[in-house]
Amino acid sequence: MDKGYKEKSLNALYITHVNVLLAGLLAGLLSAYHILNLDFNFTAELKLSKELGIVSYTTMNNYAKSRDILAYMALTGLPILSAVGAWLIWARRKQRATLSILFPAEGKNLPAKNRDWRLFLTCIAGVYLVCSWNINFFYQQSGLWEFLGEEGEILAWAQAILTGNVYGKDFFCLYGPLLVYPLAWAMELFDVTVITERAYALCLNLGAYGIIIYFLYTTCRGRLTFIMASCIYLLAFSPLVYRSPNCSYLRVALGMLPLLCAYQYQHSGRKALLAASGGIIGLSLLFSQEVGICSGLALVSCIALHAAAQRDYKSLPGRLLLIAGGGLTTLMPMLLYLSVKGALGPVFSMLYEYPKLVSLGYGSLPAPSFAAFLAAPLTEGPLLYYGIIGIYICTAVFLIPLLLMGRLTRDYILTAGLIVFGALLFRSALGRSDQYHVYYASQPAFLLLFLTIDRAAAGIRGKLPGLVKAGNSLLVVGLLIFLRLLFVDSYNLRNSFDSVRDDLKNFSRKWTRIRSGTEVPDLTRAGVLFDPATAKTLEKIRSFLDAHTAPGDYVYFFPNEAAYYFLFDRTNPTRYAIASFAATSEHRRELVADLEKNKPRYIFYPVYTWRIDTIPDDQLLPEVVRYLRQSYKQHLDIGEFLILKRMHEL
Repeated sequence: MDKGYKEKSLNALYITHVNVLLAGLLAGLLSAYHILNLDFNFTAELKLSKELGIVSYTTMNNYAKSRDILAYMALTGLPILSAVGAWLIWARRKQRATLSILFPAEGKNLPAKNRDWRLFLTCIAGVYLVCSWNINFFYQQSGLWEFLGEEGEILAWAQAILTGNVYGKDFFCLYGPLLVYPLAWAMELFDVTVITERAYALCLNLGAYGIIIYFLYTTCRGRLTFIMASCIYLLAFSPLVYRSPNCSYLRVALGMLPLLCAYQYQHSGRKALLAASGGIIGLSLLFSQEVGICSGLALVSCIALHAAAQRDYKSLPGRLLLIAGGGLTTLMPMLLYLSVKGALGPVFSMLYEYPKLVSLGYGSLPAPSFAAFLAAPLTEGPLLYYGIIGIYICTAVFLIPLLLMGRLTRDYILTAGLIVFGALLFRSALGRSDQYHVYYASQPAFLLLFLTIDRAAAGIRGKLPGLVKAGNSLLVVGLLIFLRLLFVDSYNLRNSFDSVRDDLKNFSRKWTRIRSGTEVPDLTRAGVLFDPATAKTLEKIRSFLDAHTAPGDYVYFFPNEAAYYFLFDRTNPTRYAIASFAATSEHRRELVADLEKNKPRYIFYPVYTWRIDTIPDDQLLPEVVRYLRQSYKQHLDIGEFLILKRMHEL
């Protein structure tokens, strides 16, 4: 066959392949659009939410979160099924061997990493370390909610552990025990201050960066794409934005490490890598439960695809047992500790109950509608939300036909694992659908973009038909433009980018402490700076507590100022560091029972500070407010705070 004619045939085949997939994808999106415009009845869910006493922006506005879950399932499932179905009908008339020529398999060996690669790796690691350090990161105060609430809940949980309380049994925690116990240990080892907490948060981010850099170094084929991807990730996920450990990028990055272990296992066959991947999933479960579950399911999908590639299903149970054994090895010490402390039951109840309540609307915000996104796709927020969903849809649509053609290579299996991991993790953005939670769930999508750009760049350099190379070039340009739009549209990405840019512009200040705030004398657990108004308020609180209470006494800071338990070394009389964590009427009655049991003499009640989604306290926490009105009276007005005192003490 004439070479030119063959290339022309391959080009035509490539165009048809892409067009069939795109046509099916668009047909699926159109179907999803019309389905989402139907008037579904969610009254049963809303009724259950209100019976449980869940109060949130969505429940108050009669918005059922199942609507968002349905929208997500329709928007992901229908386009993928439609595109793959159309392709299967078309591909039945084609020779799959001919189609496979368009998508050459990778070599059996890992990409060669010579001295130049190692030099670039060292340089990238150096850049990350330099950009991660700024001495003022430890001392400057964040905004009031970021410090008093976001950092405050972590500090309050560390305070609880330092005073002998047990995770789950004595205090409610949104995250896994491995997030808070090491912080308490670090404080015992070094110093019980906010500085230690922020240093801990930085160490967690450095761990995340190490995982991501190694992931890209291992999987990228081109040095240029490795450097580009590493730099974009740093700009998108700056180390100098979030000071609280619960906002650490390690929560998600740790869940991607088992997929890398599986990727390396497929090359080397070393069973220790399977045990290691299971062990890492165990750690991930202890660190952030939702990430650990998503990572475990993604890893199982990778191992199953690898078994299909080898046509060796008999070994699959043994491989899964190795993974399970590794997971139990890391889980058992903490599980035994919790069991000995009598906390295992409460912990499992907490882990089961909280996701269920979120799905019913607890703490929820409505997701941007698909129709609104289509009407104004570049408005603040929706582009990131639907852009992340689009990444998972498009990569799945173009990957599944390759898997069906038998191209079960390590590259494609890793991509499939990332899609499963990211698509499941996006569930966290379906609860509180604000920009931060979408941003939090976006790391797997960014890695998918990087890998797609890297593979497309390799295709441009490879021996492929001219039109295929042109398609890869167009894909790279399109993805780079898309990344640029994401940075313009998303507040979190812009904020991250600006923090790196400003940090480098003021490079000399990275090493010098800038006193852009006020210290509070004798507040030994702080060590950080405050704005003058906040500093005066803290001095008033400290003076009152020193005069009327002792360290360790019960004092209740209502509703959201959890940091004060740590700063002033006082004991929370309830299980909830922040009152709104008491999600249902039953939880709020439990909180009231704790107050009645421990009878804190004083309650500090802020007058002007932020409330969750601007919901008044008497609507969000009616049982608690009613109890406070019955049992406490105003004792003192110190400006920003009212100090309440138990009535029988007046």
